[in-house]
Amino acid sequence: LEERKLSRVIPGTLIVGGAFAWIAMRIGTTMGSWAVADELPAVETHARELGIGFLHPQQYLVPFELAAYLLTVALVAAVYIARRKKADLDPLPSPAEIAAKAAGGAQ
Repeated sequence: LEERKLSRVIPGTLIVGGAFAWIAMRIGTTMGSWAVADELPAVETHARELGIGFLHPQQYLVPFELAAYLLTVALVAAVYIARRKKADLDPLPSPAEIAAKAAGGAQ
């Protein structure tokens, strides 16, 4: 396999590592200082509103989640069908072909 030779893997690894280091450096320089616990704002939660909206009969959240699940299952099934081996798609031999092959192999 030509694409897995070390001479081809090292430059890609260096490029990805360099990009990661550059992004980490940019993030580190843009953040002035870390927030201290005393300076943090009060936490606002919307859990009750989300729970009511999730179970409210006038909302579309549950049907939307079910449709997302169904589409995900359909996508996985489509990939599975598309990646089957060619041998799985060949028709099964007829009994006459099996008998002819067995008779030819016995000689």
